[in-house]
Amino acid sequence: MGGAMQRKLDDAEAEPLLQQCRQMASDMEALRRSEQRYRALVGDDDAGDRCADREDPSTRAQCLHGIESALAALGVEESEEPAAAAIMRAAEEARAREEELHDRLDESAARGRALESKLSELTRAADTLQRALDGSVLAVGDEEDASAAGDRAVEALKRLCEDSVTASAAMGGAMQRKLDDAEAEPLLQQCRQMASDMEALRRSEQRYRALVGDDDAGDRCADREDPSTRAQCLHGIESALAALGVEESEEPAAAAIMRAAEEARAREEELHDRLDESAARGRALESKLSELTRPRTPCSVRWTAACLPLGTRRTRAPLGTARWRR
Repeated sequence: MGGAMQRKLDDAEAEPLLQQCRQMASDMEALRRSEQRYRALVGDDDAGDRCADREDPSTRAQCLHGIESALAALGVEESEEPAAAAIMRAAEEARAREEELHDRLDESAARGRALESKLSELTRAADTLQRALDGSVLAVGDEEDASAAGDRAVEALKRLCEDSVTASAAMGGAMQRKLDDAEAEPLLQQCRQMASDMEALRRSEQRYRALVGDDDAGDRCADREDPSTRAQCLHGIESALAALGVEESEEPAAAAIMRAAEEARAREEELHDRLDESAARGRALESKLSELTRPRTPCSVRWTAACLPLGTRRTRAPLGTARWRR
C-alpha cells in the first residue's frame, strides 16, 4: 500500500514536468519550422548569436554582409541610417535614377529624330538652291518666271534659316542642361564628403548599432513588427528587392540583394553610356545643320538682287546674264 501511494505521489509530481516537456517539444517544433523558413530565405544558419563578420555564416552576418555589398554596388557611402533602412532607401533611389535616365534617353532620342528630319529638309532645300544657282532649274528667258522663282527661293531660304535657328536653340538648351547636371554632380559629391567627415563619430556609432543591434536570443519569425536586427535586415532586403523589380527567386536573400544591386548599377551605367552616345549624335546633327545654314547670307543677297525691279528690257538682259556667271 505504501508503494502504491508513493507511485501516485510520484505521478502527481511528474505531471507538471510532463506538461513542461510537451511545451518544450512544441517550442522546438516551432523553432524547427522557423529555421526551415530562414534556410529557404537566407541559407544555412548556425545556432547561436555570434559576431557579424564576413566569415560568420549566421543569418544575421550573411544579411548584413549582403546589405553592405549591395550598398557599395549602388554607390552609397556609410550613412547614419540602420542597414535595413539604408538598403531600402538606396534601392528606391536607384530605381528612381534608372527611370529618370530612361526619360532623358527618350527625350534625347526624340530630339535626335527631330534634328534628323530638319537636316533632311535642309539638305533637300540646299540641293534645290544649288541647282537653281547652277542654272539647271530656273529659265532666265522668261522674266516673270525667273522673278517668281527667285521670290520663292528667297522665301524658302528664310524659312529654312528660321527653322535652323529654332533647332539650334533647342539643341543648345538640351546640351546646356546636360552640362549643368555634369557640373552639379561634383558639387553634390563634395557636400556628401563634407557631411561624411563632420559626422564621422555619429556614423560610426550608428553603424555599430546596425551591425550588432539589440537582438533577442533564439530564432524568431521575421515579420515587420519583429524589432530584432535579423528580422529588420530580412525585411529591408525583401523591400529593396521589390523596389529593384526583382521577383521571388530561389537564391538566398543576401546573395539576391548583392546580385540585384550589381545589375541595377550595370543598367544605370549602360543608360549613361547610351545617353552620352545620343548627345554625341545630337551634336553631330547640330554641326551639320550649322554647315548647311552657314552660306545663307550670300544666297539671300544674290536672290534679293535678282528680284529687284529693273528699268527696261534692254537693261534687264545684261544684268540677268551677269547674274548667272560664276
